[in-house]
Amino acid sequence: MNTQGESSSTSSNFSYDVFLSFRGEDTRKNFTGHLYFRLCQVGVNTFIDDEEMRKGDVISNKLDKAIEQSRVAIVVFSKNYASSSWCLDELVKILNCRERLNQVVLPIFYDVDPTQVRKQTGSFGEALAKHKERSIGAERMEKWKAALTEAANLSGWDLRNIADGIIKQVLQEVNQTPLDVAHYPIGLDSSIQHIELLLQSGCEHEVRIVGICGVGGIGKTTLAKAIYNRIIQQFDGSCFLSDVRSKTEELGLIKLQKKLLNQILKTKEFEVDSVAEGVNLIKARLGSQKVLIVLDGVDHRSQLESLTRERSWFGSGSVIIITTRDDHLLYGLTTSEIYQAKLLNDNEAQQLFSRPAFNSFSPPQEYDELAQDIIKYSGGLPLALVTLGSHLQGRSIEEWRHEFKKLRAIPHCDIQKILQISFDGLDDNTQSVFLDITCAFHGCYEDEVTKTLNECGFYSESAISTLVQRNLLQRDCRYLVMHDLVRDMGREIVRLESPQDSGKRSRLFNPQEVRDVLQGNKGSENVEVLVVERRALKGVKLSTKAFQKMINLRVLKIDELHISGDFELLSKELRWLSWKGCPLKCIPLNFPAEKLVVLNMEGSDVQDFGLNLQCCRSLKELNLSDCKRLRSTPNFRGSRSLETLSLENCSSLKEIHPSIGNLERLIDLQLSGCKKITDLPSSICQLKSLEYLSINDCLSLLTLPVDIGDMQNLIILHAWDTGESSSSSNLSYDVFLSFRGEDTRKTFTGHLYTQLCQVGVNTFIDDEELRKGDVISTELEKAIEQSRVAIVVFSKNYASSSWCLDELVKILDCRERLNQVVLPIFYDVDPSQVRKQTGSFGEALAKHKERLFGAERVEKWKVALTEAANLSGWDLQNIADGHESKFIESIIKQVLQEANQTPLDVAHYPIGLDSPIEHIELLLQSGCEHEVRMVGICGVGGIGKTTLAKAIYNRIFQQFGGSCFLSDIRSKAEELGLVKLQEKVLCQILKTKEFEVDSVAEGVNLIKARLGSKKVLIVLDDVDHRSQLESLTRERSWFGSGSVIIITTRDEHLLYGLTTNEIYRPKLLNDNEAQQLFSCHAFNSLSPPYEYVELGENIIKYSGGLPLALVTLGSHFQGRSVEEWRHEFTKLRTIPHFDIQRILQISFDGLDDNTQGVFLDIACAFHGCVEDEVTKTLNACGFYCESAIATLVKRHLLQRDWRCLVMHDLVRDMGREIVRMESPRDCGKRSRLFNPQEVLDVLQGNKGSENVEVLVINQQALNGVKLSTKAFQKMIKLRVLKIDDLHISGDFELLSKELKWFSWKRCPLKCVPSNFPAEKLVVLNMEGSSFQEFGLNLQYCKSLKKLNLSGCKHLRSTPNFKGSRSLESVMFRDCSSLKNIHPSIGNLDRLIDLQLSGCKKITDLPSSICQLKSLQLLYINFCSSLQTLPVDIGDMQSLTHLCALGTGIKQLPGSVEMLRNLKELQVGDGTLEAKRSFSRRRVRHIESLSSFISILSFRYCGFTEADIPRDIGSLSNLHNLDLRGNSFLYLPFDFSKLPLLTSLYLNDCENLQTLPSLSNLEHLTILGLRNCQKLVKIRGLDNLPSIWKMDMVNCTCLQNPFNEGFFSAPALSFPSIKHQLYGHPLQISLESNEIPDWCSNKVTAPSICLTVPTVHNNNFLGMVLWFVCHFCNVHLPHFVVVTVAHINHSAHLFNLNFDEPDNEGEVSCVYYIPCSDDTLFEGLEIKGGEQISVEDGTGKGLNPHREITLVHDINYKNNRVEAAWPLGCAIDVVSSSSSRTHISSS
Repeated sequence: MNTQGESSSTSSNFSYDVFLSFRGEDTRKNFTGHLYFRLCQVGVNTFIDDEEMRKGDVISNKLDKAIEQSRVAIVVFSKNYASSSWCLDELVKILNCRERLNQVVLPIFYDVDPTQVRKQTGSFGEALAKHKERSIGAERMEKWKAALTEAANLSGWDLRNIADGIIKQVLQEVNQTPLDVAHYPIGLDSSIQHIELLLQSGCEHEVRIVGICGVGGIGKTTLAKAIYNRIIQQFDGSCFLSDVRSKTEELGLIKLQKKLLNQILKTKEFEVDSVAEGVNLIKARLGSQKVLIVLDGVDHRSQLESLTRERSWFGSGSVIIITTRDDHLLYGLTTSEIYQAKLLNDNEAQQLFSRPAFNSFSPPQEYDELAQDIIKYSGGLPLALVTLGSHLQGRSIEEWRHEFKKLRAIPHCDIQKILQISFDGLDDNTQSVFLDITCAFHGCYEDEVTKTLNECGFYSESAISTLVQRNLLQRDCRYLVMHDLVRDMGREIVRLESPQDSGKRSRLFNPQEVRDVLQGNKGSENVEVLVVERRALKGVKLSTKAFQKMINLRVLKIDELHISGDFELLSKELRWLSWKGCPLKCIPLNFPAEKLVVLNMEGSDVQDFGLNLQCCRSLKELNLSDCKRLRSTPNFRGSRSLETLSLENCSSLKEIHPSIGNLERLIDLQLSGCKKITDLPSSICQLKSLEYLSINDCLSLLTLPVDIGDMQNLIILHAWDTGESSSSSNLSYDVFLSFRGEDTRKTFTGHLYTQLCQVGVNTFIDDEELRKGDVISTELEKAIEQSRVAIVVFSKNYASSSWCLDELVKILDCRERLNQVVLPIFYDVDPSQVRKQTGSFGEALAKHKERLFGAERVEKWKVALTEAANLSGWDLQNIADGHESKFIESIIKQVLQEANQTPLDVAHYPIGLDSPIEHIELLLQSGCEHEVRMVGICGVGGIGKTTLAKAIYNRIFQQFGGSCFLSDIRSKAEELGLVKLQEKVLCQILKTKEFEVDSVAEGVNLIKARLGSKKVLIVLDDVDHRSQLESLTRERSWFGSGSVIIITTRDEHLLYGLTTNEIYRPKLLNDNEAQQLFSCHAFNSLSPPYEYVELGENIIKYSGGLPLALVTLGSHFQGRSVEEWRHEFTKLRTIPHFDIQRILQISFDGLDDNTQGVFLDIACAFHGCVEDEVTKTLNACGFYCESAIATLVKRHLLQRDWRCLVMHDLVRDMGREIVRMESPRDCGKRSRLFNPQEVLDVLQGNKGSENVEVLVINQQALNGVKLSTKAFQKMIKLRVLKIDDLHISGDFELLSKELKWFSWKRCPLKCVPSNFPAEKLVVLNMEGSSFQEFGLNLQYCKSLKKLNLSGCKHLRSTPNFKGSRSLESVMFRDCSSLKNIHPSIGNLDRLIDLQLSGCKKITDLPSSICQLKSLQLLYINFCSSLQTLPVDIGDMQSLTHLCALGTGIKQLPGSVEMLRNLKELQVGDGTLEAKRSFSRRRVRHIESLSSFISILSFRYCGFTEADIPRDIGSLSNLHNLDLRGNSFLYLPFDFSKLPLLTSLYLNDCENLQTLPSLSNLEHLTILGLRNCQKLVKIRGLDNLPSIWKMDMVNCTCLQNPFNEGFFSAPALSFPSIKHQLYGHPLQISLESNEIPDWCSNKVTAPSICLTVPTVHNNNFLGMVLWFVCHFCNVHLPHFVVVTVAHINHSAHLFNLNFDEPDNEGEVSCVYYIPCSDDTLFEGLEIKGGEQISVEDGTGKGLNPHREITLVHDINYKNNRVEAAWPLGCAIDVVSSSSSRTHISSS
């Protein structure tokens, strides 16, 4: 029986690459075994005989045949080789094959001197003598001797001198069959030479990358294969990854990474679980290897990022070759690293076509003409030449003609398939632009095309840029051109839209098909583009009725066609019309030109233009050149969009209309050849934008206008012949080898080391030169510490070396301290001898003892030997029957499992990670260190959850007994199932592949049983279902103490069960971080270049701090021009980037259809709306809205912002893009409409359909547009409609009967039409409308829950509410003419919210209002004519909020005290007039208040202390207390029972003398005491830990409490002050014109600037600023600007506003600004050396009447740095250090 390697690389003439001849008993289990294993591993098909085959004295026929069918024979000469007659006969046969068959023979001398073989001495002589005794025969003996001599003279290896090189030479000999390049490699030579020159440029040791790009079929892959074959032998390893595009889709990036590693390292041992792990394995395993990698057919940046992102991943001299159709993917390579594949020249094309067609280099004469036509048709594209040559091979001339005729209409399927790959990879916008260019604009001006297609709703600049980069389009000067076959590919895609019925295609261009459609009136609404080439339908006469059905026609070319009829039948959507040679005398007035962008009537018969250009508001280009009969130009008034006007060679043209001066956007004016023009109108000089003016050959033109110099933008003026004349880890090694050199260096350990290196394990093996003296060197000690795994090879003489024993002690110390993995190997040694120190180990230790090494050292050695022998390891005698190669194979497997714990690849630019990592580490450190800790990381897709989890994993995985990072669980659970994931967890943590799990239940039991005592780290990334957690990490008790489980998810609900301090919600990046992350990917720097700054900021703002968007867009924009940036960004705002859309849409796809519907409604219509209103509306639409919103919030697709629903802009855009893709080309067929331009298009074109459910027009988006209700007639399912500011007239019964939510703010109607379909309305918002009366009968609005008529200034009375029992909210705010509230309001038994604030003419409320038992909110603020409240208001038991500020109410009814659920009560006045006359007002007080009151205001009520309700002091829920403008001398209560009080206003209490102590108010944030002129003292100010604003202006008797001791108070300890949470500086305003005495050493300066000192421990806490400002009675905004300029020059700005006093005077404004406040400092870490400056921000000075001299004084004491500005500002830089520090200032 014979065995052989698995892989085969032989050609067809050989069965084997290598035949091994050897003496079995000498080397089968050691050297030859290793050699055979290694040859198989590198893919060499090797024959090795089986011992069973060797029977008898003569070799078998099978062996004979095997020798003959081998390319190479390796002869291993060992001591007993010649003692075997089989071996000698094999050798004779081998040398015979060398002679006859050129077989390569490679001799190896294994522990044998070659001279012994050559001369047959030593063991070889003895063996031959024994054979002679056995009467072998003289002739046979002589052959053996001759063979031995001949073989010994061949070039080979002597094991004693050369240890490496055998495998390399074998590989060179067997050559690992080259890649098949091309059957006919024509035209390759010059390209190969060019690329080889690129590869040879630069330093030979650097890693070189070359990109080969070009259109599909141009030969990129062929070229890459040819280069690969020529240079493969120069590298340690190589890999050709073909068709990366499709393999990524089919297999995924992880499989490609695995393939790359396995091919280069010649092993199948790699298991890669995530892209990040794959990246780290590539870096770790290939970092020291010289490799050749070809990535063929790359189509996405992620492929490069995961396979060859950095040159540093590969060893010096490596070469990476990339082929791609997309030039943009090669950004980052220099021009000398990119080769643009070229089309073949005519001679090469003829040869390449003729070879497959005729098997010769030129066609036979009879085929020559046809062949030349086909070669021309192929356009030098190799794909087409080979395909068509093979296709036409063997056919007759007649068949050639028929096939070629067909080919011109229908491309060959193989060519179409290859070319269409590029098309399929485009987004729908770019696909549409491509098809338009292929069918209509091939060879046209780029400018004209972009203008036209932009107006068609495309983003053509972006699309054209993409098409050029993907080699589907070329720019030829100013024109757009493409290869004919690429054009035909596009046209074939259009043909296949409707192969049998051309009238149903989107674009028509084939003359015969166009004629058929037009003459047969077969057009349809599908047709958008129709092109008739010049003279193609010459003489054909058509009616406009032929175009009547083509209502979406936007591009029309009908040159020289005769058309008559009613031109109003043409499409209203026309954007581009070319009708050269038009036979009409003038253009009909009813021609549909409203949306025309380009009108080309060149060479027409028009005498009078006819068309009113005022109707052509979009027209940008008008071409009337060569209209020989045109006598005068049209009137240009109103045509302000016109940019190009061409009137060349209009030989009858005499007059240019003076209105030409109105064309403010005109850039190009062509008048050459207008021979009858005598002068130019003077108004032409008003053309401020004109750049090109051509008046050549205007023979009658004698002068130019005098003021032509006013045309400042004019660049070119042509006037010839006129009458006038631009790290993976801190470890250096994977493995440290400890061994006894003289025992195993040249045998077992040498083989093991080679194998480890071959599979990419970075292994340390010492040099014999290192071993000098008795103590191991520091270099060896360092190598041990910096190794992940230590392998100890115990051999017979291991213990005789003190070096080995010291190494062992050090290794076991690292195992204890650093969790180093130790793997012992017992090589021909019994483990018990090592454990008990017997046998050779006991003898060696006894000798050491004699050498006086010291008892302590020897004892350490013994302990180390015992410990190591007790570890799990390998015993050669018990594994693989002593076969060393199989033994080494099992060792390699475990080493790879251990060494593959390389840190995960986190992020190319890990910006913004530090703070989140610290936060999560704090979460992990909380609680007992022995408990199992779980942390959930949740957030919206793309926010960086996985990146964060990887970073944490890398930082802590070394601390655990085992670890596992399960990436992308969502997709892997779908693809592999939960059982496979359980297996993966067990195998990765326990470092074994032994587990076979049959069911989830069994997997759970195995996890509990095997991991219950292990301290493990598990990361479950992207969990999306509870079953995943249930089957993998359900219970903490499944894992050993100290274990950590990290879960990332988009669905916060899955983390239910974790406490709040076990959940981390990643935050969006701040502006500074966002700029850095974006700039790194876009520019490879931390900030954008100057010319990109503004655009960069806009894109960063659009990204909204989402890392996914910043990284994706940064990479997307990389390498593009500013102009391309503009076009791409314009497109992005409507069509999101595909990669962002794909990631975000994962969350959407995981929702049920109910939640998806709610999400899309919010994204398109309700973003920013009140949640209550949204739920009422959508519930009425049949959704389960509360459930859906809860789900969306938990999945981070939606946030609650107070009462409103908001979402990240990119999440909203993701939803809107889903809606757009429902019908990309026909927006009228989508479910929701929101884009203003598309809404206008649908409404004006009456294109709506029954699909439309939501239509939203944002405020003033269509301002001034007038529409008919007929525009909505087809939208029968419309349920949400927002038409604010729109003018609509007609029959309102045409609106949908399904309307649930209707907003028509500022409606111009005088009343709501009675036939308005309101039966199902839930919300009606007519805010700000012109109604005088409501009109609509509410009895028919049985579902109406919310009615908003606020701001209807002309409304005089409310509607009759009878029958409208569903109403819950009624709003009449600021209805200034409203006098009467209909008594039927009392029937609204479900009414919760009634808003009447600002209704100034209401004098009383109807008594029926007291019947509103459900009413909770009653707002009547500023109803200034309202004198009383109904007596029975106390009957409204549900009332919680009663707000009656600014009314005429002088007393409250006694029943107010019955309102026991009241939470807010506000009465009194708040106007300036009331403030000045409050002493004349009295509001009757009430005795007791509801205990639930949280907001209480009695403003300017004239209360004395006797009027104040006594129970205020016991309102434990009170948050806000406003008693300003009253007359009391003191407060008849204290604050001890008001623990929740946050704001206290006592302003304008001019009689107030004393206040109770404030010391218990730990939540107080605002204290207002302005104008309390008799107040003398305040107690407890220094014990308000939450305070952030105190106003004490004009408290003239108050002692200044803000001395140095105040700022030292413990409660105001600035590091812990609570107001920092709100992003506010502490602000104090007080009556003082002096800087405190504790500021001294004054210096005068116009502004203040200081350098922050380097404070001990970098503990800068913040700044105190003290301003003295002089204010006058002129009311101006007053503020100063504080600038913090960091050492790296990035400045952070914020403003401080001053509260203006009521009267002219000087006040002090004091601020404390904590540096920990991210809102103000934007995360800037103050460390010392920063420049802090303060200056006036108004530009006019704080005192307009006199100059303020700013003086600052700097003094460091009591842990502060102080600077004073008398009559200006003081600055106090606060730190916690007590050392003195010098501050420089200016």
